[in-house]
Amino acid sequence: MSPLNWSVSVLAVVVAVSAPLPAMAQVQELGVMGADGVIRSEAEAEALAAARAPVEDPILPRILLKSQKEVAAVLGKPERCSKVKWGDECFYRNGQVKIIYIKGKADWITYNDPPGVGFYPVALTYLGVKCPMDLDKISFGGGLYTWNGTCPGLHTAVLVPGAGQAPNDPDNRRLGYVYIKALTP
Repeated sequence: MSPLNWSVSVLAVVVAVSAPLPAMAQVQELGVMGADGVIRSEAEAEALAAARAPVEDPILPRILLKSQKEVAAVLGKPERCSKVKWGDECFYRNGQVKIIYIKGKADWITYNDPPGVGFYPVALTYLGVKCPMDLDKISFGGGLYTWNGTCPGLHTAVLVPGAGQAPNDPDNRRLGYVYIKALTP
C-alpha cells in the first residue's frame, strides 16, 4: 500500500470512528447494521452475506488422493478422460479441474480460477489445503508461491497468479490456478 493510500485509509478510519452513531430507533428504522458498521436494508444485508458466503466447501481436500469414483461424487462426471504416460488424465467442470490419476488415485491436480480467491500464500488454506505459512518454507521464485516437500502430505503445491483483480481486493491479483502433486514427483 502506498503512503498516500495509507494516509487516506487512516483518514477514513478517523472519520468513521468520529462519526456519531445513530440512535437505536434510527438503526431499527433503517435496517441492519453489519459487522463493518454500515447500516443497510435487510435485503442489502442478505445480498451481501450471500455474496460473501463460500460458493461450496473446498474441493481439494475432498479429491486429493481419491479414486475416480470418489472424485466424481464431488465434481460430477468427467467431461473427458484419456490415457497419458502416468495414468488417466480427466477434466471436470468445463476444464476448471484437471486430474492425473496415478496408481488409481487423484495425484496431480490443477484447479483453474478458483472462485473468489486472491493470489496470497494463504490461498491454499482457503482452498482447504493446510500448508505452513512460514516464509522459510515457501519459495517465491518466478512470481509463484511454491511449497516443495514442506507441505505435510504433499510433494509439491504451486500457486500461479491470474489476470485481473482479486474479489474485494483491488491491490491484489486473482489466483490463476493451483497445481498440486500429492505423492508422485
